[in-house]
Amino acid sequence: MSSIISEGVQVSVVTFYQPDYSNPLQSEFMFAYRITLENHNSFPIKLHRRNWQIFDSNGTHREVEGEGRSRCTTYLKARRELSICKRL
Repeated sequence: MSSIISEGVQVSVVTFYQPDYSNPLQSEFMFAYRITLENHNSFPIKLHRRNWQIFDSNGTHREVEGEGRSRCTTYLKARRELSICKRL
């Protein structure tokens, strides 16, 4: 797991292999990621935008950016967490 704290918000990411969606015989490997946001502040926060930089073992770069989660504004109360899980 990788984790960083910025302005009282901890962002952690975990990646995991998905064998049920992979086909190793054809060199197709599916992974997913889980991003967890933890608000350590004493006040609520609002996620306006997101920007994830994703690099695979072949050096391929993929960027996910845009408005908050699924085109909706995300509010995170004080001392709460939110997890987002996606397949790559």
